[in-house]
Order: sequence, then C-alpha cells, then structure tokens
Amino acid sequence: MEKYAFKVKERGKISKQLADNYGLSYSAFASLVRKGDIRINGLRVERDIIAECGNEIVFFINELKNRQYNVKTMDEVCTVFENDEILVAYKPQGIQTVGENSLESLLNERQMLIACHRLDRNTMGLVIFAKSERAFEEIKQCFSSGLVNKRYRALVVGECKPSARLNGYLFKDSKKSICYVYDAPRAGCKNIVTEYKAIEKLGELTLLEIKPITGRTHQIRAHLAHNGIYIVGDGKYGLNSVNRRYGVKEQLLCCVEVCVDAPSDMSIASICGKKFVKEVDLSRYLKNKCE
Repeated sequence: MEKYAFKVKERGKISKQLADNYGLSYSAFASLVRKGDIRINGLRVERDIIAECGNEIVFFINELKNRQYNVKTMDEVCTVFENDEILVAYKPQGIQTVGENSLESLLNERQMLIACHRLDRNTMGLVIFAKSERAFEEIKQCFSSGLVNKRYRALVVGECKPSARLNGYLFKDSKKSICYVYDAPRAGCKNIVTEYKAIEKLGELTLLEIKPITGRTHQIRAHLAHNGIYIVGDGKYGLNSVNRRYGVKEQLLCCVEVCVDAPSDMSIASICGKKFVKEVDLSRYLKNKCE
C-alpha cells in the first residue's frame, strides 16, 4: 500500500481532484471512501465533498501504474447513446468494466462517468454509465426493481430447443471464482431464471438469443452449461475441445441490447423504454470454420 499526497490547486469535488491528478475513476474513489483510505486536511473523507484551494488530500492505494490500453481494444470501444444523464458504451473483449485499465477508466479520461453494472472481462456488450451520483443511484434502483431488460447473443454447442425458459439455483464460490447451478434449492443458493431462443444454425453451432430474467454472477454461462449448452470460447464453463477446435479463447457472448423502464419521477425518465442496441457478428471471432 502506497501513500499519495497533494495540495489542491483548483476548487472542486475530491473525486474530480483524484481523476485530474491521478486518473482514478469514480468507482476507485468510492472504494477509497469505503475503506477509509482517503483524508482531507487530516480528516477521513466519508463522501464526495468540495476541496478548497490549498487543502491537502492524502490517500492510500496499491502502487499506481501507468495505464496501458490495447490499441485494438481502444478502437473497438464506441458510444451507442449519450445525453445529459447517461452514456451507453460498447465494451469489447479483454477489458474489465471497472478498475485499473478498464473501460470506465478509459472513458474517464474525457469525462467523469460511473459504471452502473458490469460485464465479465471477456464478455462483449453494452454498459450503462451515469454522469452524476443521482443518475447512478436511479439506475441502480431500476436494476434492483427489475426495470432493466438486457438481451444477449451467444454462439453455443449442445442440444438446444427452439426456445426455453430455464429455472435453477446458483451458488457463487467466491474463493474459487466459479458458480455452481442446481435444479433444487440449496443453502446459500439464489434462484435464477434464464430464457433463450435459437436464431440460426451454423454447422454444429447455434446462435442463441438470451434474456436473463434474474441477474446473477456468471448466470448465463453457468446456467446454459448446467443444461448441456456450452458457449464457444468459455474456458470456465465451456468445452475445451470445442474451444480448441474453433481457435477461440474468450467466450462468444455479447450483451446486444439494454432497456431501462425508468419511472417518470426520475431524472433519467427521458430514456424510459428506449432500446440501446449494438449487434455483433459473433461468427467473425471463429478462427476455424464451422463444421
């Protein structure tokens, strides 16, 4: 853990001071606050307050490293929608949603944004970013109230029905960073519901459209695998033999659509029912042709 200290040169919120001076994202600032690792004039910071010129800000964090982004990854990042409250961006494979060298930190080089949800590092797709704490809290409320609908597409192998609604119970093993799915309730498990329909056959592979009714960690990947359907390229829940055959090392799973049914009394009400869409041709990631 390293100590960093600096004097405020221009009045502004502490989160902006850290972003301007050290390139820290708002989520990194929030983490420092939660851990009690940031102080202003010797006093612990408990929220994002205004720092005056001459104030001393001290924070403790693992050694800061220069951010290095893959040029190809940067080129693939794009903005799908933006207004005064939110920004919806496309996240390619190989980059975290938040943290060091993340999509959030990359976007925060231009403006202050807060990721409202996450995608796995090697899952592609749309991510909503808030431009204010108020918008962030409203989006979070919509997620917890089931008012956010997401649609995914995946290339899979296995026996798929034309359409199905899968029910199960998911247990997250944080120590092993893996999730297990069961057909009956167990201690520590959470109910999961996943819907899918087959879109197209590509040899032995099938293009699925997937709608997660619940939103749990690794839900789509683990739930499909539990039912004998494996996402191509998934090294954790997929089939290594299939992944090697098609020369794919990252799961071919993409969040192609997100829609927020925001209540009329929210500041983000203008996006209510608006569908943000980014279609991706998953077959182009196959290094070898479909059989």
